[in-house]
Amino acid sequence: MENKTGKYFKYAIGEVLLVVIGILIALQVNNWNENRKDRDDIAIFKTNLSTEFIQNRSVLKQRIKLIETSLEHANSLMAFMGKSKDTINQHNLDSILVHTLYYGNFNPSNSSIIEILQSGKLKLIKNDTLKNQLNDWLEILQDTNEDFKNQDLTANQHLAPYLHDNVSARNYDLEGIYGVTTTKSILIEDYFHAILNDFRFENLMVNHMVWHAIMLKHYQELDGLAVAILKTLQKHD
Repeated sequence: MENKTGKYFKYAIGEVLLVVIGILIALQVNNWNENRKDRDDIAIFKTNLSTEFIQNRSVLKQRIKLIETSLEHANSLMAFMGKSKDTINQHNLDSILVHTLYYGNFNPSNSSIIEILQSGKLKLIKNDTLKNQLNDWLEILQDTNEDFKNQDLTANQHLAPYLHDNVSARNYDLEGIYGVTTTKSILIEDYFHAILNDFRFENLMVNHMVWHAIMLKHYQELDGLAVAILKTLQKHD
């Protein structure tokens, strides 16, 4: 009886050990699978993120060029403030004016960043530099959105109404911009001499240029940050 009890006890211990070993192996395999899945997710995320930032930079360069060109035309126009009628009439200021009005919002593709934030997988990124850069990107992008809102608000509430009352829209280069053919207006003449000697127009343009400069600064910061993010993505975590 004692021998049988001892055998049963040893058998039971053996069964328990086998079960424990089986559980440990299963846990190890599960952990390995989870780690592999996490690595695969991060690899896919980094690939998608690189593609997005390459595309974002392409759009961002266009926005930067647009605002730089707009500022150049605005500075050219401001150089005529207070000039004589003869000097003003020697130049096609309608074309210069319409180019000063260009500005555009930057709406990048952030689907990869949003996905990893919403999925709670941001913790899988071990590279603190990349984490900080992505946070900086979102913060600066929020600033640029506020810039655009302020620029759009001041332009539509102040500059546009002033131009509507004092400048002929028919004289703009609408064909070159929108493909719309118009003839020159005969209802108003020499309006540029009037507005270029009006301090209200000067103040409106200065305010317009200030917001252009602020937007340009943030767009340039975003572009520099996008370059840094792409370089970081090329490195290993």
